[in-house]
Amino acid sequence: MRIFLQYCSERKSFLIFCLWCALIGALLFFLYGLQFEAYWYGMALCGCGAVFWIGSDFSKYYRTHALWKRCADIHVLDLDLEQTTDDPDLQSIFVQIALEKNHLISAFEQKSMEQSDYFATWVHQVKLPVSAMRLMLANHDMNEKDWKQQIFSLERYLSMVLAYLRMTSESSDYIFREFALDPVVRKAIRMFSTQFIYKKIRLDFQETHLKVLSDEKWLQFVIEQILSNAVKYSPAGSMIRICSIGSDLIIEDEGCGISKSDLKRITEKGYTGENGRLNSSESSGLGLYLVYSIMRKLNHPITIESEPQKGTKVILHLQDDSFVRNEQEM
Repeated sequence: MRIFLQYCSERKSFLIFCLWCALIGALLFFLYGLQFEAYWYGMALCGCGAVFWIGSDFSKYYRTHALWKRCADIHVLDLDLEQTTDDPDLQSIFVQIALEKNHLISAFEQKSMEQSDYFATWVHQVKLPVSAMRLMLANHDMNEKDWKQQIFSLERYLSMVLAYLRMTSESSDYIFREFALDPVVRKAIRMFSTQFIYKKIRLDFQETHLKVLSDEKWLQFVIEQILSNAVKYSPAGSMIRICSIGSDLIIEDEGCGISKSDLKRITEKGYTGENGRLNSSESSGLGLYLVYSIMRKLNHPITIESEPQKGTKVILHLQDDSFVRNEQEM
């Protein structure tokens, strides 16, 4: 009964209008001296129609009310909101809401799947140095150089996963400021100093004297990752060159290079290419994906030039000339 009284309250304007029409009809019959028998007959017919219409309308109202009441127990987005109204404008809005909901669900599932794939690959890579250290312990191998190599690999993999989590986070912190590039490059070089010595790789670092407008932390990670690949795929006794041309930072190695077919796909997540297949224990196919993703967020283009057995040149286009100044001019 309470729901019907609530229905009447919401439809009171229409009910008052019907009552007003009935009173006007009665007044006209009275003024023209017409027989009220015809009036009551007409009112009876109208009453039957009104009862049928009110019954149908109340039935829709009751179903809608029951549907909205369920919102207290379940998620609103699980309801078929289009059934709650006959208004075509509201129905179109509810249809759009449903489409956007499905799009968000698909995007979330895709992101979850990508993260799951990434961590599955990452765990596989981390297990390698852990297994190597366990084997060294079993063999009582206390060679300091070998232990440092494995610990370094673990640190690199941890750095990559932390960078991936920060990069995919909605609240990623990108702090853009102008800073000198050379100290950032030197930090990255110092990180790989042991690797240079271990593989007897020579380094030709020509100071850039550049100041760039970027995020220092993220740019250092990019340079570290490029150096990591350069060291990984360079043979013993080769050379890695770091220099600048204009506002571009160039990192060039004399490694195995990248085939033309692989060069088009090296930015894909998990793609290792021919080199990755030959060095499956070292390659995860995630490094360059992170580099390209971060550089895109930093709004710095990146170019990779390479030929098999002729080395690889990575060019970081750091800033426009309006943001880059030479220290010698200051």
